[in-house]
Amino acid sequence: MKTDTTATARRFARHFATYPDEAVVQRQTADALVEALRAEAARPSFPRVVELGCGTGFLTRAFLRTFACDALLLVDLVETCADFFADLPQATFRRADLDALEALPPADLVLSASCLQWLRDPARLFRVVAAALPKGGLFAAATFSAGNLVELERCGGQPLACPTDARWRAMLEAGGFAMRRFEARSVRLSFPSALDALRHLKRTGVLTPALGGYRETRRFLARYEALRDAQGVPLTYTPVFWVAARA
Repeated sequence: MKTDTTATARRFARHFATYPDEAVVQRQTADALVEALRAEAARPSFPRVVELGCGTGFLTRAFLRTFACDALLLVDLVETCADFFADLPQATFRRADLDALEALPPADLVLSASCLQWLRDPARLFRVVAAALPKGGLFAAATFSAGNLVELERCGGQPLACPTDARWRAMLEAGGFAMRRFEARSVRLSFPSALDALRHLKRTGVLTPALGGYRETRRFLARYEALRDAQGVPLTYTPVFWVAARA
């Protein structure tokens, strides 16, 4: 898993203004993750929390509506993400590339949402997370699995290749985690046109397919339009989330 981190940071930073309205699936998945954590943790607070890939704060805000924490370390590749959390007295921000992260401070809970799918080697990061947690400490995260944005691939694009559900589980177990809950979903969005679907992706900071010239773009859009049904032009997300404990 394979991204230019500098380009990724710039792309997401350019679309912060449109991300909150467009990232419907990401917001819903962050809310579902917090609900799963509430059910599995059975506690009202965590003293030390780290969030990886905090972005604009979907998960942060959902977490703080349900739980209390004394210290919250927010980590993201984009420096200006810090501006979204200026009102949180318990929060500190650290800019870091998760693909290069060597260590985290001790934590009782590590969170992440809509971030891990971008990493070149998530298994390595899972070992870093495990090292920061005590036995029984929790890692609660949401990401995307194989089949995400499958329509783009069907039409000749090359979307981000995500691990399968089984691969995510295997990486977690190899990293020293015991699964408490693992849930995979499929969420379909519908758009008036193929071009609207691609605009939606761009406004969430996702790189749309590299299609080459004008003719290739027209062919791609025509193939995508051919997937239209009664609801419109489809775009399928495959979110997955888990609550795992340090074994």
